[in-house]
Amino acid sequence: LSPGGPYLWTSGREEIGFESRGVYRQFSPSIGAFTGVEIEMINRSPYALDIPVGCSFTGDLDDETITLIGLQAGSMEPLDSFDWIVVYDADLVDSPIQGPEITVSPTAIDVEVQQGDSLEIPVFIGNTGDINLTWDAYVENVDANSEGELGDVLSSVDISAVHDSTGSLFNSATFARDHFWVSGYDFPDDKWLYKFDQSGALVDSFRIGGISNLGWRTITTDGDNIYGSDTYSIAVWSIDSMQVVDNVITNSISPSGLAYDRDNQHFYLSGRIGTIEVFDRDGDEVRLVVTPYVIEGLAWDDLSPGGPFLWAFVDLEAEGCCKAVQLDPVSGVPTGVSFPGVEQGTQPNVPEAATVTRDLIEDRLTLIGLQESEDYQNYEAHLVAYDLDVAPPPAWIDLAGPTVGLVEPLGTDTLTVWIHGMMADTTTAAIIRISSNDLTQPLVTVPVNTDMLGAEPTNTENPQGLPDLFTLEQNYPNPFRPPTRIRFALPQAAEVRFEIYDILGRRITTMTDVFQAGSHEILWNGSDDQNRPAASGVYFYKLSVGDRSQTRRMLLLR
Repeated sequence: LSPGGPYLWTSGREEIGFESRGVYRQFSPSIGAFTGVEIEMINRSPYALDIPVGCSFTGDLDDETITLIGLQAGSMEPLDSFDWIVVYDADLVDSPIQGPEITVSPTAIDVEVQQGDSLEIPVFIGNTGDINLTWDAYVENVDANSEGELGDVLSSVDISAVHDSTGSLFNSATFARDHFWVSGYDFPDDKWLYKFDQSGALVDSFRIGGISNLGWRTITTDGDNIYGSDTYSIAVWSIDSMQVVDNVITNSISPSGLAYDRDNQHFYLSGRIGTIEVFDRDGDEVRLVVTPYVIEGLAWDDLSPGGPFLWAFVDLEAEGCCKAVQLDPVSGVPTGVSFPGVEQGTQPNVPEAATVTRDLIEDRLTLIGLQESEDYQNYEAHLVAYDLDVAPPPAWIDLAGPTVGLVEPLGTDTLTVWIHGMMADTTTAAIIRISSNDLTQPLVTVPVNTDMLGAEPTNTENPQGLPDLFTLEQNYPNPFRPPTRIRFALPQAAEVRFEIYDILGRRITTMTDVFQAGSHEILWNGSDDQNRPAASGVYFYKLSVGDRSQTRRMLLLR
């Protein structure tokens, strides 16, 4: 009955701190979002807050007015055991309310970028309407392969052969640097971290310590480190040095699933009773999330549109085998996206671990599930890659900062877009999609076209082969996933101070040494002075020689 409909109306209570109110909200099924139109509940009880029980929308109660009928329950106290039927005026036909109206500027991005450089481009999202605008943005590669469906099996690797030779059973798995990493144990004493190639061949194995006789019950990665959950702690195992370099002490026992949010540096630890504890890098609890699932594996997904999400790999005996369920990482509420696992091998499968990666199969985002049999005499273990039906954005474009937001009427948000010159003499294209609760424009697209040019030649050396002044070059690659190389040249021997700062000006690492005249190179592995991995983002590296210094910017991607 209302213009722009059809709509759904919801009733509920809203708790913000110590404030509480009942509210009826208009929801648009066509865009899957609330429109911003709401009616605040009028409290009828003189003793306590009414409880909204339900509502109905009709044009038949009054010939001239569209009404919303709310059922509001009393507090059930002896003095107030009444229920109320309250009729609200919901006639929006002649309402001055327009709703949210989105504006996006620029409407297209056409740029040139030199190899090794990065461009920062702000995209302004405005709201010219009279109700709050909600938005979220993601990037699609226009050249990506869109074939496939959610839950398709893209590959399956049998890693059971290592069990035949060592007697080990597997606990968890993750994927980093083009290899599978699997934790396991050989009861009762030996605890292992295995490295497999993509064909399932065992490349290497590493003994690990810890209190638990099962080894690391669950693992995850940020690309540089393997995080292994032990009893009351998370070990940080460096892929470069192949040893534990730090421990994060938590007040949680060893979980059944572990995921890592690299942007906020938060650990998500799931238990079999459905709870997910969120910890920071200091081991302090951030929040507790409750889900209705028996979680056996947990994975972080910051690439699916509308995310970030958590994927829970759960054991649903009634449905058989395994099931992957997408969750909201704040509330733990299922998003409605899920798919069943597919049995592998000859034995019934149970879920054991999960990880999400864009690096296993080109142009596809995959969930890798570790599936096992419970028959230890005929033990089987498979790493199964499932299609998440998402073409990850290309590496040369990055949305920095918040990708979701709320804009008040006549307000503006800024979406920061980074374009990276990762190639030379190449033309590339992508699409930024911005969805919102604007009923007339629920989806706005911003095409991005980029010409990548060759790096500018530098001529810093004199005829004798030495530079006239000390020079600092742009790191390569940039943007980068660690490590990255930073080259500089000196006209004569000197003491050099090398420092890296984050975008807030905090010093991340420092190195001081004496170098001879000529060209040199520094390799940064993306860690601070305590060997802790730095988060994704913009960093500045500074080279000082005497009273002179040069600074350049670089972008770290995890």
